[in-house]
Amino acid sequence: MPRRAKRDLHVLISEELYEALVKVAPRLSGAGVYRGALSEVVEEAIKFYLVYRLGLQGEGGGGAEGGQRTHTNSGTSVQHAESAQEAQSAQGNTKPNRVHKVFQDVVEALKENLGLDDRPKEVLVEDLEKALKQVRGADPRTVSKWIKILEEQGLIRRRHPRIVEILHP
Repeated sequence: MPRRAKRDLHVLISEELYEALVKVAPRLSGAGVYRGALSEVVEEAIKFYLVYRLGLQGEGGGGAEGGQRTHTNSGTSVQHAESAQEAQSAQGNTKPNRVHKVFQDVVEALKENLGLDDRPKEVLVEDLEKALKQVRGADPRTVSKWIKILEEQGLIRRRHPRIVEILHP
């Protein structure tokens, strides 16, 4: 990869966010600790945020969901989750209660695993998989099934191949 011109950006962030970045940067940018991992992760996060928040397209035409434009205030995920839950409740299906219980258990496992006090807004797919293994079992088919169920119920959404957004409170 050709070296690009870089600019210094000095910002103040919370101690909690800084600790999380330092902890997760080497995992996100590859195996082991290497120079530039934090910069790479922060740059990727800023690009992702701009695509997500403003619908801007980054270098190489990359964007959310393969370059599609997104809008923060659309509320479609929340509306989809609510309408899916209402439809299943109308059919007398008790599955949403079970799914929501599993979801809450997974969120609690994520909080414990990541050392957070509040529900995370976004997590690595591998962290979600680890939490699902703790809650539902280590079989890869079970983990895949539950990720699919949580996505279908509008409780999570993939924001990036390696990042999942936690949507439901």
